[in-house]
Amino acid sequence: ITNEMLINLGPKVKKKLLKIMNASWKVGEIPSEWKEAITVPILKQGKDRLDPSSYRLISLLSCVGKVMQRLVNRRLKWHLEQKQLILPQQSGFP
Repeated sequence: ITNEMLINLGPKVKKKLLKIMNASWKVGEIPSEWKEAITVPILKQGKDRLDPSSYRLISLLSCVGKVMQRLVNRRLKWHLEQKQLILPQQSGFP
């Protein structure tokens, strides 16, 4: 499933997907399919195509898995803020 497909889902399907994600959150398990990645080799500029060290690997992650990851991050951040468990001295990625 691509990001474009997720964006264009109808309201009923979005609701069902959220229901599935909430169930996953509740049991504390993320489906293994959402955690799988496809690894693609990319040739480094100006390097020999026949040399395996001339490539860097890019992992293409599941779009649904990335949405679930954002949901978990937002809920965790909200919880930490509500419980005032983040110190003002702490900083990092939003």
